[in-house]
Amino acid sequence: MVAEIDGRVIGWAEVVSPVAGVSVLEHLWVEPVSMGAGVGSGLFRHASDRARTLGAHVMEWEAEPNALGFYAKMGGRRVRPTTPEGGRELAGMAVSYTH
Repeated sequence: MVAEIDGRVIGWAEVVSPVAGVSVLEHLWVEPVSMGAGVGSGLFRHASDRARTLGAHVMEWEAEPNALGFYAKMGGRRVRPTTPEGGRELAGMAVSYTH
């Protein structure tokens, strides 16, 4: 999924098809000058809707510390700390769906 203004990409998201009912929000990026304009919210909702359509019961992702407030507003909850390559601790987050 991409968000564009006048043909220029200002954000994008990628959701992975569910495995055992769990889909992963692999990427959600918004150009810094476009933050606060609803681009990220729109991409997140679209990714979440896509995960549900694909049959997910849960969508999980890793969140950087600066993005925790945004994801909390989107309904995300912390489920575990994660330490990806590079060693910086991130928050494992998730939203659950009822079908």
